[in-house]
Amino acid sequence: MKRKSILFIALLSAMSIILSSYYTGVGTSYGLDCTGAETGLNNPMVCSLFGSCHSHTLNQTRINVSLELDSSGVPTTHYIGGMTYSIKLTGINTTRDSLPFFGFQVTSIIGDTQAVSPTNAGTWQSPFPTGTHYCPPQPGSFVLGLMEQNIAPPPISGNGDSGSVYQIAINWIAPPAGTGTISFWGVLNAINNDFNYTGDNYNNNHIAIYEWSPAVGIENQISQEKLNFSCFPNPASDFINLMYELDEKSNVIINIYDLNGKKIMNVQNEIVNAGQHRVKANVSNLGKGTYLVSADLGGKVVVKKLVCN
Repeated sequence: MKRKSILFIALLSAMSIILSSYYTGVGTSYGLDCTGAETGLNNPMVCSLFGSCHSHTLNQTRINVSLELDSSGVPTTHYIGGMTYSIKLTGINTTRDSLPFFGFQVTSIIGDTQAVSPTNAGTWQSPFPTGTHYCPPQPGSFVLGLMEQNIAPPPISGNGDSGSVYQIAINWIAPPAGTGTISFWGVLNAINNDFNYTGDNYNNNHIAIYEWSPAVGIENQISQEKLNFSCFPNPASDFINLMYELDEKSNVIINIYDLNGKKIMNVQNEIVNAGQHRVKANVSNLGKGTYLVSADLGGKVVVKKLVCN
């Protein structure tokens, strides 16, 4: 009986280690970056090497995965150096299987293509969402810093059945101005929670994010939006008037940044009715120099240079 008890305890301990590794994330547990961003050090393009965490099924028609960069809740394809954003990784279960939990990895790199040894872009901002952690580069395993789960979270919509939505959003600080194009790479695995290697479904994806660079004339890059937005007087010393027009009721976010992308002032952040509007801002405390006035008008962004004297 004593021998059986010892064997039983040993079995429970082994199971505990396995399950702990299962939920902690493959970067921490197995030394793998499976986002597809890096191909060196035996990292797979997809997660077929995830072992006990993932099955060998990669099928975009079964698990749809997407990435989205948000600025104050508004999707954007551009960043300003030093500004804080939220990167959102989303998966949708299109199978008929019950997949009540999920795991993930997400990372960001300079450039928009995978590389043998890519370079990290930006900084993951703590505190991190509950059940997630930052996994730093692992010498000999992968060179990128990763965000991944501590535990396997449930979907945000549904019970794991067809149509269930899996999602995680993490704050990220953009790299310094002048970094150029960056990209986010993520993988999401929806699991059936049977503690087996098969039956889970995963997929990965990536998106390119472009920099609005003052060095090449930021207002010219954004003029394609053709938004009715003006800033006067310019140059200014005490106050500026910001004029804009909305076709429909929208969320308006107006911030002032320095040329390094650091936010200096929030001018407006609220829901505004359709029509013409004028906002007056006190800029007397700003030092002499050039600044950027960024106006997010219902998801469309325009940036104007402001000279203070």
